[in-house]
Amino acid sequence: HQDQQAAAAKQQHAAEVVALSQSLTDIRARMQAAENEVLRLESERADRSNSLRKQQRIAHEDLTTLRTQLDHAQTTITELRGARMHDETGAARMREEHAQAVAHMQAELDAERTHMAETKQHLQAELFDAVRALEAARTAQTVAEQTCAQLEAQLESRE
Repeated sequence: HQDQQAAAAKQQHAAEVVALSQSLTDIRARMQAAENEVLRLESERADRSNSLRKQQRIAHEDLTTLRTQLDHAQTTITELRGARMHDETGAARMREEHAQAVAHMQAELDAERTHMAETKQHLQAELFDAVRALEAARTAQTVAEQTCAQLEAQLESRE
């Protein structure tokens, strides 16, 4: 009877060790998945940051190009106005063309500024979301590591 109790206790102990080992294996797998997610999110955040810098640089170059075109249009209109100042009809037409060209260039500049601001805001929101997901993955990894350490300690104390 005592041998049966000892055998049953030994069998139960062995089953607990197997269960703890399986739990430890599962936690290690989840830890690895959390680590992989952390790496993926860090890479994604770096990619978004690089993309934002690239889009800002391109938008700045576009803005510079539009300013140059605006300056050129103003210079051309000023030169044409000077050549035709004696003709009042021509001067009025030049003023109208100048105003239209300046308004057109200003509208393009305003549209580019709006687009830049929207792009920056969108990318910052994505970057914020990526940072939050990265923090959540790191927290999950920390919890998994603590649980794994506790299970390893339990396993060692039972062995």
